[in-house]
Amino acid sequence: SALSDDPNAGFDGYQSYGLYVDDPYGPVDTQVRTIWSALILDHRLQYINPPPSYYAKAQRVRSPSEVLRRSHGTCIDLTLLLAACLEYIEIHPVLFLIEGHAFPGYWRSPQQADYFVQGDYPDGETDAEELTEAMGTPSWMYSKAHLERIYAFVSAGHLVPVESTLLTSNSGFFAACDAGIESLSDPDRFQYLIDVRRARSDPQGATPLPINNQMS
Repeated sequence: SALSDDPNAGFDGYQSYGLYVDDPYGPVDTQVRTIWSALILDHRLQYINPPPSYYAKAQRVRSPSEVLRRSHGTCIDLTLLLAACLEYIEIHPVLFLIEGHAFPGYWRSPQQADYFVQGDYPDGETDAEELTEAMGTPSWMYSKAHLERIYAFVSAGHLVPVESTLLTSNSGFFAACDAGIESLSDPDRFQYLIDVRRARSDPQGATPLPINNQMS
């Protein structure tokens, strides 16, 4: 596994962030890469088309446990699976929703996740939370109005998109990260970024994503 190079390594979320001055994000990335490798090697996942839905703007979604049990899933199923795994080890996931597609991502440090929300915008007065309120969306859902800021955090390496459909083609983790950036590159297709941790803290937000003990 990706953790085998360091006998003291383990799944400790952000506790090891900044442990190495020359590579502060390294321990966090290693944990995500290890989960990626385990899903590929242990579960041999396959991509399937979305199941039938009677609603034009809705889609039936399988739980992460069902995806692991059946070894297949749609793009949204695979997105939620990887997000659930990251949340389980206390690395903060996000969900990218673009036209006709979805894929996950993660914050490489909790400080940058907080700064994304609370830091000033170029006007020096507005922050992300105020902008979501002005747009009438929940405080954990970021729309095209936030896209420039999202791109800035991705470009700076603070926020990592991961193309989860590549779990079904035995692709490497870094290739999936490159593909995630590519999937995000068309601003016309972008719809929302959902911050899962912030959705949890909202009384009207999301409930935990279930995952069975196969990943423990």
